[in-house]
Amino acid sequence: MAYEIPKNLTKYSETFLFGMTMKQFFIAAVTLAANAIVIFKTQFPLWAMITILAPVNIIAVLILFGKIEEHIANKMNFKKSLQNIAYNDTAMKTFVDVKDIKDNIVVRQDGSMIAVLKVSSINFAILSDEDQEYTINAYRQWLRGLDYPVHIISRSTPLDISPWIKGLENKAGKTKHFKIFKQWMNQQITEHSVRNRMFYIIIQLEGNISSKPALAQLIDLFLGKASTAAYKEEDYQKAINKLAERVMHCSQTLKSCGVESKRLNTQELLQLYASYFTDRPNIHPNVITPIMNIDSSMHDKLAQEMKKVMADAQ
Repeated sequence: MAYEIPKNLTKYSETFLFGMTMKQFFIAAVTLAANAIVIFKTQFPLWAMITILAPVNIIAVLILFGKIEEHIANKMNFKKSLQNIAYNDTAMKTFVDVKDIKDNIVVRQDGSMIAVLKVSSINFAILSDEDQEYTINAYRQWLRGLDYPVHIISRSTPLDISPWIKGLENKAGKTKHFKIFKQWMNQQITEHSVRNRMFYIIIQLEGNISSKPALAQLIDLFLGKASTAAYKEEDYQKAINKLAERVMHCSQTLKSCGVESKRLNTQELLQLYASYFTDRPNIHPNVITPIMNIDSSMHDKLAQEMKKVMADAQ
């Protein structure tokens, strides 16, 4: 027998009396009491009673049935959020826990390091029973063999078929039939909101990389050691090697499950983080600072500048 799962489990509240929650019942009772006191216990003229009670009753009705509190809370949360700042703003440090991205790793604010594996997906349903059993056992062995923390991330991104379309166009040419096909494909993707599913495995190395004193960092910068200027070179290299071993172990074990993986390099890590602040899954390397919520008055100007950047890159 099938059971319907409630959609808003987080907004569930217990009914107290007359179909109202405890909070709603308390507000209704206070409002009715205020009305009774003003009407029966005071000698105000009718116009004064209406002037006093009308705002109180309107506010009570909005709270009880209009969910005004929820709307106000949403507005306040939106104003406090990071919706209107650039991703490289200093305020983003409270949101993006990244201290540095280099040498194919991400150094977090607490000094721990992570590497990112982009993994392929397999169509498990079309495998034979034997292959399914083998894949499940291999995956189980991978999980049991982990002695370090990992995170599996699934991400839905807009489907970009432009490379595929461009390849067909090079073969078929810009014919009338191809233009109709291209328009139909783009229309289908837009109307049906077709999206691409991407999977990542985050491999973490705990601990805190020892930082050099400020003077030592400055000297290393002058000596051309910018890549490791902020950390003690020996500790930094040990951490990188240990993280590389974990990446290799994870990648090889996943291969036995039929899952191919690729470690993201420094540029790909930068693009991955930046892509979370745009509607594109991939960011061009020359685009350094994607902006969130671009003002409409600046849209045309930025679009022209972006075209110049892309033309220069090509």
